[in-house]
Amino acid sequence: MSHYQRFAKIYDELMQDIPYELYSKRIAEFLGPQMSRTVVELGCGTGNLLEKLMSYPYQIEGVDISEEMLSIASTKFTEKKHHIPLTCMDIRDFDYPKQVDAFILAVDVVNYLLEEDEIASLFETLYQFLNEDGCVVFDSHTLQKMASLHEGSPYTFENENLAYIWYAEKNQQHDMVESDLTFFVKNEDDRLFHRFHETHIQRGYSTEFLTNVLLAVGFKIETVVTSLETMTFEENAERVYFFARK
Repeated sequence: MSHYQRFAKIYDELMQDIPYELYSKRIAEFLGPQMSRTVVELGCGTGNLLEKLMSYPYQIEGVDISEEMLSIASTKFTEKKHHIPLTCMDIRDFDYPKQVDAFILAVDVVNYLLEEDEIASLFETLYQFLNEDGCVVFDSHTLQKMASLHEGSPYTFENENLAYIWYAEKNQQHDMVESDLTFFVKNEDDRLFHRFHETHIQRGYSTEFLTNVLLAVGFKIETVVTSLETMTFEENAERVYFFARK
């Protein structure tokens, strides 16, 4: 089955509030200025973060489960005359043809892994594919965010090109939220709004759990923050960012 076929076309419009520029800056500060470091983003989507990382002297590559997302990313890079290797892959079965210097998992990627052993298995695998002193940077929804997400449901959004209705239902036992989204997207040909539906399931993980997984694998955690702007940590934040090194 195709992943996110229609969703891919409106993804960028929905993600305009993500601070990709700042995120790329913090990643570069952590990785350092070394030339020719190989940086692979897992769950790269339509390539928004990869685009920002082009400003730095790295060899960047992307992996995503969605062929449609990667197609949009490829078009962006081609228009800018950049050749960025892109691979379609489910990161739960991650395998790579070479060692790399950094893995990035940005904007909820780990929250789509719904079992604790999937998280542990992925980071064990990434550790094996990292060069010495290699880095991993990722973020996650906090348990507080997942616990409160359903409270304001349903959420609505509309502009001149699209609208959606978002129902969020919490699974109390597993810190999961199932999001049922109905989209209405304007078609450029007939100017009518076409409807489609998406279901997304995400799981929150505690900072303690993620910390323990990284340490058990062998990573050295250098920074854990809840704000990319101030690079500080606050309790009860909605998102946490990890910067770790092999």
